[in-house]
Amino acid sequence: MPAQKSEEPQRTEASLAEAGTGTGTETTAGLAPEVTTGAGVTGATGAAGVTGTTGAAEVTGPAGVTGTTGGRADIKMLPEPPGLPAPLPEPAVSELRLETVLGALSDPLRLGIVRKLLLEAEAFDHTCGWFGLDRPKSSLTHHFKALREAGITRQRQYGLERRSHVRVADLNARFPGLLDLVAAWTPPTTD
Repeated sequence: MPAQKSEEPQRTEASLAEAGTGTGTETTAGLAPEVTTGAGVTGATGAAGVTGTTGAAEVTGPAGVTGTTGGRADIKMLPEPPGLPAPLPEPAVSELRLETVLGALSDPLRLGIVRKLLLEAEAFDHTCGWFGLDRPKSSLTHHFKALREAGITRQRQYGLERRSHVRVADLNARFPGLLDLVAAWTPPTTD
């Protein structure tokens, strides 16, 4: 019996906008699918990372991460320097789960860590001492481990210290717009 061809028309960004759905995928021979959300987030996903736009500015994948994302806050994305140690165990992009990521971000301290890495990074990755948190080392180790195991941050061991950075391209590929929300979050003021 011959295989039946799908009669479903290709859905382009323009047709999605006309239909008012604002979501969908389109694949062109050999190219990664393009993802568009109602928030105006567009990008191509694939093994090499994300190339496209999120909000107001351009994003390029991990090989040459450039630019900023979103119109609300400038997410700093510094290029990966050569000769880095291998990352500690972490979930693959396809294994990232929204409930796990949101669970890790539900703690205000961890949310603040990710926000600071996104907006104030001075180098590609940072030690826990850079954050200036007044917490016991065991507590900070727990929080950084929770972020890594959720797939939010990538950690590398440099001798006796671990350094972290946010997996921007991976998270934008899997959950477009999530990091823009984290960057736009305003920490509560302490009186």
